[in-house]
Amino acid sequence: MKLVEASPITPKVAKDSLTYFTSKKVSVGDIVSVEVRKKEYDALVVSVSDVSDSKGALKASNIGFKKV
Repeated sequence: MKLVEASPITPKVAKDSLTYFTSKKVSVGDIVSVEVRKKEYDALVVSVSDVSDSKGALKASNIGFKKV
């Protein structure tokens, strides 16, 4: 399982980057489809990390993650 930080490619979303999880193979620079407020948008992958590397931060976080 991987954590993916992606920047939506649309002026409608005010966030610079959002974090999602996926089991698919993605790399930095790929274009993926992400859900923001129940709508699908294309997004540019900014960073990819393994969930096991970020396990402590994930458990301490009180936000939910969505699938890419």
